[in-house]
Amino acid sequence: MKKHGLMLFRLCSFLMLSNRISFITNETDAEMAGTAGIVRWTHFSCPLALFTLSEYLLHLSIKLLIFDAHMSTRTLLTAIYPGTFDPFTSGHEDVVRRAARLFDKVIVAVAESAHKTPLFLLADRVDMGRLIFDDLPTVQVTGFSSLLIDFVRSQNAQILLRGLRAASDFEYEFQMAGMNRQLAPEVETVFLTPADQFMFISSTMVREIARLGGDVSRFVHPVIEERLKRQLEKESTLR
Repeated sequence: MKKHGLMLFRLCSFLMLSNRISFITNETDAEMAGTAGIVRWTHFSCPLALFTLSEYLLHLSIKLLIFDAHMSTRTLLTAIYPGTFDPFTSGHEDVVRRAARLFDKVIVAVAESAHKTPLFLLADRVDMGRLIFDDLPTVQVTGFSSLLIDFVRSQNAQILLRGLRAASDFEYEFQMAGMNRQLAPEVETVFLTPADQFMFISSTMVREIARLGGDVSRFVHPVIEERLKRQLEKESTLR
């Protein structure tokens, strides 16, 4: 944005210096101006509503420079979306994609959660997340094994993002939000609900359906479906 503003500023400065500046004062001048490259511009609050093309570009370049100065001083909002994601479901994906429209940066924090004995290793879950969100430049997927609040602070994040599927989730999430507020008052917890068609999906249910040979293509990304098949085949051969 800054580059574009400077380019426009230099261009219109050259035009202002190299061309006669004229203003339209009556209808006759307006008709003659039509062939002189003068355009009518009424969106800006100015005593003169009619600008030459060079003046319009100058005004626009100044607007762009002011906007860039404002953006450079604004604090970028970073949201952390934590979870085990064993595996990622379409509900998780929906929340991340919607969060990417709300925040400047979204970090999908994949917890190691060794005590849960996950189906996939941490590195595999991180890799799957990166494949799913490869088209979102503001989304980063990384693993962690520390206290969540410590990880949030290490990323200089201001938002802790949590997904709510049903009322049954609320009591647990409300308790966790209260504890996190005590540990880090500067971090805000924000809840998002997935789209209606994903409200009932959970990683546990997806794993169980896949283990019993059911079709999970409606509940997960194709990358996840393929990885699930391979992982469960590998698991069955080890028994």
